[in-house]
This record gives sequence, structure tokens and C-alpha cells, in this order.
Amino acid sequence: MIRKAAREPKNPSFELLTEKLERELILILASFPDMFIEATEYLKPNMISDYTNVLADKFNTFYNALPVIKADTKELSDARIALTIAIQIVMHNALNLIGVVAPEKM
Repeated sequence: MIRKAAREPKNPSFELLTEKLERELILILASFPDMFIEATEYLKPNMISDYTNVLADKFNTFYNALPVIKADTKELSDARIALTIAIQIVMHNALNLIGVVAPEKM
């Protein structure tokens, strides 16, 4: 989907992300550092895999419910593309922590 966008947003307006699903995704992303610290302190790598499942499930719901590339405005599209890029980065990092190589394309 990021390839389809054919652009990387410059200075996205994240304040446009007001939908419930968008806010839920932002909160999940924000919880990554604390989850990682807890997983390492308590030696629970399963917390990382559980996190990736939650993130993937919520992203799937978001992607099916809200237009990303064809959003109502270019600004909203840019914000959603930037959110998608952030999800991709966090997912890649989380999977890497548990030794899973993330595919380039799904």
C-alpha cells in the first residue's frame, strides 16, 4: 500500500487522525517501548508476539474501514500514509526482536 501511494508525506498533519481506529493505532504504537521493557524485564518474549498480533489485527481493521490513499483530502491521506509507515516500522522492529524476518510485500 505504501508503494501504491508513490509518495512519502512531508510534514503530515497528525491532528487530522480523529477516527477511533486511528487513535487506537496511535495508542498501540505508543505502548511499544513500555511493552518491550516489560517483556525484557520479565523474560517474556511472547509479549512481543502478542503485541504484533494486536497491531496487525487493528491495522487490518483500519485498512478495511478507512481509505488511506483515497482519503477525502490529500492532507488526510498523507497523515494516514504516515501512520501506516509508522506501523510498518514498529512491526518490523517487533518482529526482528523475536527473530522473524518481515516480508517486503504481503
